[in-house]
Amino acid sequence: GWDAEGGSYYNMTPQTNFGLLRFDEVAGALDTNWNPRVVGPVYRLAVDTSRVYAVGAFVRVAGAAKRSVVRLEKESGAADLAWCRDASEIACSVAPAGAGVYVAGGLRRIGTSVVSGIARLLPTTGEADPDFRAFMAGMTWAQREDWLDEHCGKRPGRQKYKNEYNRNKSAEKRQHG
Repeated sequence: GWDAEGGSYYNMTPQTNFGLLRFDEVAGALDTNWNPRVVGPVYRLAVDTSRVYAVGAFVRVAGAAKRSVVRLEKESGAADLAWCRDASEIACSVAPAGAGVYVAGGLRRIGTSVVSGIARLLPTTGEADPDFRAFMAGMTWAQREDWLDEHCGKRPGRQKYKNEYNRNKSAEKRQHG
């Protein structure tokens, strides 16, 4: 067995500038053969039967320009650079489930599709699912955040922003109320 870990790693001998590493679970040794060469921090990982999904603030994968969202082969670490082309901004959550792969963060665009921080990516191409975009467009910011918490798990810093949002709404009611 093995365990993958995302973050910002530098000077890991014999390789450098990692955002994603894999370790042997038993020995705890770095697997130097599994190296997708992610340049920049990886914030979250999700694994399904044959793939690893990574999101973060990275800018290069396997020597190619690749931003924020990548799908890797679980066993080899090979990056599918054609999947989810041109994600803009940072992604901080990922969850493969049902009809696609959910990603969230500061995302404004996936390929040619405009998104509002969250998208369901089609499993075959990684393009933003237009049916999901329409579903999310009818929600307020707070409703989108609550939906994301329910379906993709809590994210670091989420409660801080939720508390700030609620304080602002309360102040608005007192002002206009």
